Amino acid sequence: MFKQHLAGAIGVDVYLMISLFIFLAFFVGVVIRLFFYDKKEIDEISRLPLSDTIDENNVTPVRVY
Repeated sequence: MFKQHLAGAIGVDVYLMISLFIFLAFFVGVVIRLFFYDKKEIDEISRLPLSDTIDENNVTPVRVY
């Protein structure tokens, strides 16, 4: 069904290429940002779900049972 509608539309390939470019740019940006993270920041983020301390922005502590 969608194939017939897309085949009849003029210039739809431009939108497909733009959406592919946006996806790839976002994915490459995330991968590049991952490589430039500081090791201490990654360790801190990885310990967050297991942390039992009270954050100054959070009123109640998060407890893991």
